[in-house]
Amino acid sequence: MRPFFFSFVLLTLCACTYSVQEKATFNHKIKRFMQQHHLHMSASESGLYFQIDKVGTGRKIRLQDSLMVSYTLQSLDGKQLDAQSKPVGISLMNTIGAWQEALVNQQVGVKLQLICPPQLAYGKNGMGKIGPDQTLYFQLQVVEAK
Repeated sequence: MRPFFFSFVLLTLCACTYSVQEKATFNHKIKRFMQQHHLHMSASESGLYFQIDKVGTGRKIRLQDSLMVSYTLQSLDGKQLDAQSKPVGISLMNTIGAWQEALVNQQVGVKLQLICPPQLAYGKNGMGKIGPDQTLYFQLQVVEAK
């Protein structure tokens, strides 16, 4: 049986856009989640929140790389949506924008946490267990890049 993750990496590019008000609502939910969980993350201009827990020591990751990653994925309400404790393969170019933004130029071995607003994840359509307009919380580690 294929893990949910393989559905995860088959990103259907979403041409959806969000209003300033919608993005502000997502941002408010993210900040509330971080406060409740005592997280101190940095935010990018795109709205991605991230924290590097362990700096990698391998080569820099490129957008065209195939990666081996382990991760957990949950919604902001705490529901675990997926987990891969054993590394699985992904093509970084074919995954969500949040992962591309967070991982390009990091070094192999990096371990980080991400909070991904919908505009950097699965947008208005969702995918599988991930609902429309869902903000996602990932803990992930890159163990290899080719």
